[in-house]
Amino acid sequence: MGKIEIESDQSDNEIEVEEQKPSKKQKVALQKVKKSKIIQKEKTKNQSLQERMDTEKKNENKFKGLQKATNQQQVIRNPELYKKFIEKVESNPSLTHLVESFKGQDKSKNAATAVQKKAVLSRGQRKRAENKKKILKKNLFNEYLNKTVESKGETDIDLDALKYDLEGIEKNSKGQKTQEKKQDLTRGVSNKKKLKTSNRDIQQVQQILQFKPFLNDPLKAMKEHIQNTLKMQKKM
Repeated sequence: MGKIEIESDQSDNEIEVEEQKPSKKQKVALQKVKKSKIIQKEKTKNQSLQERMDTEKKNENKFKGLQKATNQQQVIRNPELYKKFIEKVESNPSLTHLVESFKGQDKSKNAATAVQKKAVLSRGQRKRAENKKKILKKNLFNEYLNKTVESKGETDIDLDALKYDLEGIEKNSKGQKTQEKKQDLTRGVSNKKKLKTSNRDIQQVQQILQFKPFLNDPLKAMKEHIQNTLKMQKKM
C-alpha cells in the first residue's frame, strides 16, 4: 500500500507542472499581444511627432501672414508697431529662427537696393553731373574775383593788354588742339594717360592755391604768368 501512495503523489505533481507550462497557442497569443502593444506605442509616438510638425507649420504660416502684413511701407509709417511685433515674435522660441531669417532678408534687400541705386546712373548722367560741378567751381571762382575787385575798388591791371595776350594764346592753343586731335584719332587715349593728366592738373591747381601772390591778387598773378609764357613762346 505504501508504494501505491507514492506513485499517486508523483503523478499529481506532474499534472500541476504541466498545467503551469503554457501551450504553443498561448505563446503565440502572448507574442501577438506584445507586438500589438509595441505597434500602439510607435503609433502614439508618430502621432505626437505629427502634432508637433502640424503646430510648427501653423506657426510658420502665421508668421508668413504677419510678415506680409508688415511690409516696408508699414514699417516706415509706424515703426513703434513694428518694434512691438518683433518683441512678441522673439518671445516665442518656435519663431526665433524665422525672425533671424526675416532680418537677413531685409539686410540683403537693402544691400541690393543700394547697389541698384549706385548702378542706376548712366554714362550721360555722370558726364552731366561732372559738368555741373565744373560750372559751379567756375561760378565760385568768378564770385571770388568779383569780391576781390569790389574790395580793392580800382585795379592797376591793364585788362586790354591782358585781352590781347589771351587772344594770342587762344590762337596758339587752337593750333595745338587740332594737332592733338589728329594724333588722338590715330592713336587713341589710354586710361593711364588720362590718370596722369588728371593727377598733374590736380597738383598744379594745389600749387596755384598755395601760391601767395595769387592769393593776395589773383588777377595780377595771372597777368604775370601769361606774360612770362608769351615771352617763352617768342624765344622758342
